[in-house]
Amino acid sequence: MKFENRPPLLRFPTGELPRIVDLKTYEQVHLWADALIKEYLEWPRSNYGTTATREAELELRKSASPALYAVNAYSRIRFARTVVEHAANSGPLSTQRSFFVTIVPGRFTFPVGDEGAAEPKEQAIIRRIGPAARFDVRRIQALARQALQEIAFVGVVEAALYRSWSSSGPSKEDHVSWHCHLLAWNTTKADLTRALAPLRAREKSLLRNSSVAHVQKASEVTPLREIPYMLKAPQKIYRVNLFGDDYSDSQAGLCRPTVYRQQKRPLLTRDRVRMLDVMAGRTLDHLLFGNREGTALANAIRREALSSFRDLERRGLLQSLHSV
Repeated sequence: MKFENRPPLLRFPTGELPRIVDLKTYEQVHLWADALIKEYLEWPRSNYGTTATREAELELRKSASPALYAVNAYSRIRFARTVVEHAANSGPLSTQRSFFVTIVPGRFTFPVGDEGAAEPKEQAIIRRIGPAARFDVRRIQALARQALQEIAFVGVVEAALYRSWSSSGPSKEDHVSWHCHLLAWNTTKADLTRALAPLRAREKSLLRNSSVAHVQKASEVTPLREIPYMLKAPQKIYRVNLFGDDYSDSQAGLCRPTVYRQQKRPLLTRDRVRMLDVMAGRTLDHLLFGNREGTALANAIRREALSSFRDLERRGLLQSLHSV
């Protein structure tokens, strides 16, 4: 497939992607990834052994951005601008102390499912209907709302690719961990700790001896800098390394537990293409959610972000979004 308006491949002075801390770095990272993916798909070489389903490729096109497809870089950029604008004008979120919460339940980790197929096209189809792609994000949204109950937040569901690791440990297959990032306000760390205690006691994390929920205070200088980060598309691949073995000697008073360390690095382009099929069909307005006052904020963001799409619906121009 030929892509219209393919962005130039950006070059960064350090040779590394900038850390996402604002809308400028957010845009740079996503346009860079978009250019890599489209070059990989449009100009396949002998060592390019991965492809994507036609559905995912159609959603990549710039003209499809009004539909807010999660795989579309232009959708991501437009959506991020809308979220930051609404958050800045929301009052409480921009002025009160806020907290960045990440919830990573191990049971919401599923295999990509493409390891057994021989042909790239077959692999893409299997990924598209695989366990990771079939996950219903409303399950983790409901879990987060139930955990935080009366605490207001706005959040986004995200997917992370783990190399040869599952919720039960090492695996022959790559898995996708579905998790969520939340920005909570009008609360304290003590209140968040109490609210999350039942979740931490009930749910197992993806990593042994690691908490299923993480809380950190948002930046007081720039309280909205966490928003671009939480809205990002999958950018990293994670590996889990095992150090040592369980060992204990009660007589000597020694106890040396197994230590799991998580490492991450930028996704290879072929893995970015694989994630297209996992994320295909999902839209950013459905990945976004809120609780209490955050629900009204999320609804307002959706209305504005989808305004272009609704206009196309009224004018009967949606056909162009799904055709070449």
